[in-house]
Amino acid sequence: MLIPLTHHSRFVFELFLEGKVPFFYKPRVVNSITGTTLMPHTYTIGLASPQVYLVQDVGDYLEVEYDLEKLPLQKKIVPQYQGYLVKLNQYHQIDEYLLAQLSKRNRKNLFSKIHKLEREKDVTYQVFFGEITRVEYDALFETFYELLKKRFDEKKLYNRHLERWEALYRSTYPLLLEKKASIFVIYDNLRPITITLNFHMGDVVFSHIQTYDLNYRQYNMGDVSMLRHLEWCFENGMQVFDLSMGANPYKLKWCNHSYLLNYHIFYRSSSVLSVAITTFVTYKLRLMQFLRDKQVIGKLFSLERFIYPWKAKKLKKQFVASEIGPSGD
Repeated sequence: MLIPLTHHSRFVFELFLEGKVPFFYKPRVVNSITGTTLMPHTYTIGLASPQVYLVQDVGDYLEVEYDLEKLPLQKKIVPQYQGYLVKLNQYHQIDEYLLAQLSKRNRKNLFSKIHKLEREKDVTYQVFFGEITRVEYDALFETFYELLKKRFDEKKLYNRHLERWEALYRSTYPLLLEKKASIFVIYDNLRPITITLNFHMGDVVFSHIQTYDLNYRQYNMGDVSMLRHLEWCFENGMQVFDLSMGANPYKLKWCNHSYLLNYHIFYRSSSVLSVAITTFVTYKLRLMQFLRDKQVIGKLFSLERFIYPWKAKKLKKQFVASEIGPSGD
């Protein structure tokens, strides 16, 4: 939602994907679920032009400290999306979590699907975290794009990640080597059939993008992937697996904690224009959330479905890593 005379940033994505926050905040973010302190760096935004600074998607389980003493700015907080995560710190092993979270029927169906998958296919699991060759990385990102595009073409929905795939490809490789990102893969006979890109900060795993081969949908690959992810989290001391915004049956089944994603509006109280824009933005955000709550937005009207026909034409049919060049090893 772009509004003239405003500067926009998306807090949760800048925090986990880039390790930074706008300079309205001190470089200290506390995970209130575990008490762990995350230490991002801050970046400066020019104060001359914008009248309003809109920081989107600040998860309320992430406690921030404001750094406004030297800035002539006021702040306003407007609740927006619901976010979902898996809170693991109260459990010692995966079996405890499954017993507490999933019904007997869901547990039975989960293991039935996994046994069927592993019996009928040559399945292996791998997490790339701190080590991956350039050849493996390039091949995975090419297949990742292919699977994600096919999935959203079938749904006839716009996916913003596909449009920015080159930038994501360039930025992720060094983060993988630094253990700030990971790629989880399920293979069938060495072909990826499920791929997930996660980002890491402290004891939080931020699940960014996941897709699977549509030919394997009968195995409930999302559930299989989630189980193996949580096993890995327990083995590696991760306390939070954050699936971010948006409710769906998959998240509601697996997640044991919901949180609010707020928008923070910073504005100049001494400026009539700044106050007017802030008032407009606040009412617009509240209206949007009201329409989401009433399922007008999301169910009756989907922006992703509306813009898909012309956005899809602009996407590459395939992503070829060798045409992009290295992102910096």
